[in-house]
Amino acid sequence: MTVTLPGLEDDTEQRIEWGNDVVRVAIAHGPHTAPRLVALWHVGEGRPDLAGLRRCALPVLEVAVLGDGRSGTSGKRHVGGAAGQRMRLVGTKEEAAEGPDGGPVRRLLLHLSDPDTGLRATVHYELADTIPVLRTWAQLAADRELVLDHVTTGVVSGLGHAARWETELAVWEAANPWSGEFRWRRSTLAERGLYDVGMVRFGQVGSKNRISLTSTGAWSTSEHLPMGLVEDTRTGRLLAWQVETSGAWHTELGDRYDDVYVAAMGPTAHEHQWAGHLDVATGFSSIPVSLAVVPGAAAGAEATLGVMGAALTAHRRRTRRPHPDHDTLPVVYNDFLNTLMSDPTTDRELPLIAAAADLGAEYYVIDAGWYDDENGGWWDSVGQWEPSTTRFPDGGLGGLIDRIRAHGMRPGLWLEPEVVGVRSPVAHTLPEEAFFQRHGHRVAEWGRYQLDLRHPAAREHLDTVVDRLISTFGLAYLKLDHNVDIGPGTDAGTGEAPGTGLLEHGRAFLDWAGSVMDRHPGLVIEACAAGGSRTDAATGSVFPVQSVTDQQDYRATPPIAAAAPLPSRPSRPGSGPASAAPWTANSSPSPWSRPCSPACT
Repeated sequence: MTVTLPGLEDDTEQRIEWGNDVVRVAIAHGPHTAPRLVALWHVGEGRPDLAGLRRCALPVLEVAVLGDGRSGTSGKRHVGGAAGQRMRLVGTKEEAAEGPDGGPVRRLLLHLSDPDTGLRATVHYELADTIPVLRTWAQLAADRELVLDHVTTGVVSGLGHAARWETELAVWEAANPWSGEFRWRRSTLAERGLYDVGMVRFGQVGSKNRISLTSTGAWSTSEHLPMGLVEDTRTGRLLAWQVETSGAWHTELGDRYDDVYVAAMGPTAHEHQWAGHLDVATGFSSIPVSLAVVPGAAAGAEATLGVMGAALTAHRRRTRRPHPDHDTLPVVYNDFLNTLMSDPTTDRELPLIAAAADLGAEYYVIDAGWYDDENGGWWDSVGQWEPSTTRFPDGGLGGLIDRIRAHGMRPGLWLEPEVVGVRSPVAHTLPEEAFFQRHGHRVAEWGRYQLDLRHPAAREHLDTVVDRLISTFGLAYLKLDHNVDIGPGTDAGTGEAPGTGLLEHGRAFLDWAGSVMDRHPGLVIEACAAGGSRTDAATGSVFPVQSVTDQQDYRATPPIAAAAPLPSRPSRPGSGPASAAPWTANSSPSPWSRPCSPACT
């Protein structure tokens, strides 16, 4: 329920309080102030000091317009956008909706307007009952041509209120190196370089430093996970953020009026060569960000982290695309790691097929190399995706796939759809606009060109390839890999910002993958990018299976497998969200995950 109460800052300011049974938000607004998120809290931790938190509260929409910039000296921070400060609330709406899993959700829509620039926005807050996770994004439009430098609704301030936040707040972040994924570390803010410089008492906002995590390029998780946690060591309270994109993103923590904020967002002008173009005909939807909060558990930090993991898992399950794989949880064998390593032949495959069937595998996936007639020299020639004529005697690839079926398993193939080798005939038959470009040159990386899935010729090419393979071989499984990071993006030959091209391509790729599953109901598609380089929530919401790592040493895989459920979406028997029990400090999470080995997805 939405209520308006007497002012916090002056007699004209009001407050909206909204939420579900476990999490609440308070928003201050008025004719003289932008709508500001004063507090986000769990009902199990008691009501916050709203009056005390008002001073540090940031706008619900942090946005900066090119030529307008930020208000005040914010340094490199992505807060204080002048347009965001001028926004005023012009209307609200509450609505009931249906989530991707079919479950009910409730939304609060805040309609905002900036009279100076003509910028208009609708901020969406979304909650599902029993889950303490607030999902938020904005839809923006303009009355005239505008260019955005950054935009996000994933902002929450007031962290560490009344604390010595240098040492009493800790940030959890995860490095995500190739073959060594999910390496979490915990640091105090001072250990990460954010200090209280004492300037608030002299009329300043605070320091100009920030703790910054940024990912560039097409691998959303190649260096860091797009998520993290802030721990209040006084109470054990955890607040988590999750940026839901398969491309570039940025997160920062900074101090503001003796409290701390976190701002999580998609690409920005400063970090990613991005620009958001708006006019009367073109709008923009910001990257969704989810914010979760749980109180400290009496049993300690480990128990609190378990409750947070359970909450994030429930949220990811409810936002995923429905697929039969979520319920059946089949065992999948892949022939790559520690076995054929992109060098399949009939003689090598047959004993593996028999062994996999004997072990109870239900799917058998032939990984890279099934198209290779160059004895391993295929890296820069891929793109046609035609079966090898030399590797599979006695019936070719189709005959080998028949043997997979004869052993009671369903067949699958590996594919790297987004790339075309520089020596591939496809590189010369598709139009130039179907590839990533910058400054009049086609972008190449490690002998590959990158397709731009916004272009109809690129999409038609991939549709033809996939439909041909499925109809010819009766495939039930595709593993889609991506092994080059193509840089900041594409200007599409039109001079658009490269970061804009990358964001739109990433969205188009996920849309294309969904359309393939629509055309081929029951087809299982695995998401992979050099192992775990796209372990993000946007990818996980579309693909039913997520590749985790390329690690080959069995002794190094247990910590990766153990840490995987926190950033990803572990599957479990049954459908829909996890347990409907309330997410409180005493909740016991039920972490379900499918068994995994280096050769078993």
